[in-house]
Amino acid sequence: MRAGGVGLVRFTISGRHFNLSREQVEKALSGVEPEPPKLHAVQIGRHMFPVKQALSQVTGLDRLDFHSTDARRVFRRLGFKLLRAGV
Repeated sequence: MRAGGVGLVRFTISGRHFNLSREQVEKALSGVEPEPPKLHAVQIGRHMFPVKQALSQVTGLDRLDFHSTDARRVFRRLGFKLLRAGV
């Protein structure tokens, strides 16, 4: 684990196991155009992504295979800022 931060976060969604770090998320979303958030969003760098778009992009999971609650839990554990959009 790096000083003052989070190391790898381990989680299982739809029977698939993942290990992610903040750096892996930031790298995977670098250059990706965020869709307009509908309700739940995560701030990655200067961009606000819908949580399901971000987790799908990072893991390769289909958005129908998980709930926004799953995505929010992962990003919260990684220390990203979560927002409610469009409210």
